[in-house]
Amino acid sequence: MEPQTINLPEPLASALLSYMRDRQDSPTPNIVIQAAVEEFLTQRGYLSPPKKHLQITPASRGSG
Repeated sequence: MEPQTINLPEPLASALLSYMRDRQDSPTPNIVIQAAVEEFLTQRGYLSPPKKHLQITPASRGSG
């Protein structure tokens, strides 16, 4: 897919900037918007949720 340019309405752009400022990890707008679009499309059935791998850690011996 080719890169897309989007224009956000002022309230949405301000909220996005506030969110990024408040975060410790300082995500980029691209990361935040990608996550939001993925969640939106997943909730509406257009995208499968990411597969989570089950990781089982065995208990130590004699933990009963």
